[in-house]
Amino acid sequence: MSNPTPTPSCVQQGTTPPTESSFWLGSLGSDEMSTALQQHMRTAENVVKAAVGPPYEDATWETLQSEVEGFFEGANTDLSVDLLFSEKAVTVLPDRFPHLIEDQPADITVRTTPEIALSFDIVDNVETTIDVLHPVSGEDRVGVIGIKDSQVVSEFEQYFQRLWTDAVPLLE
Repeated sequence: MSNPTPTPSCVQQGTTPPTESSFWLGSLGSDEMSTALQQHMRTAENVVKAAVGPPYEDATWETLQSEVEGFFEGANTDLSVDLLFSEKAVTVLPDRFPHLIEDQPADITVRTTPEIALSFDIVDNVETTIDVLHPVSGEDRVGVIGIKDSQVVSEFEQYFQRLWTDAVPLLE
């Protein structure tokens, strides 16, 4: 049995909800989400940390390809990218994934960990986006919420660092 995902302290403390947030409606692999991800990555100036778990774990590469392409097309050449995949999400990646990573101008490090509770990213330690799973189909999402509240971003940064520290390199 796996450990439950820790509740962020900002939720435990009962603080007010973040006011700087937005929501993008879109299912996995949709053109809208590919474009949104590309635009989101263009805002990154230094570092992006991404944790990839549900709902990507049950998708096909064909479904995810447009989002992966949007992610990399939006990334600038000076960017540092830490990608963390759950073991189950790794099974979705094509055999050519290492070459896809090598062909990117950004500095990319990829690790894997047994389990990730939800997919999220952190851009320049100022914004986090979180995939909102579909309430009926765990194989899809409703959309993505973006939050710029510094306390929430800090919580997700700490969560990412705990996962990253225990993860193992996927590509060497």
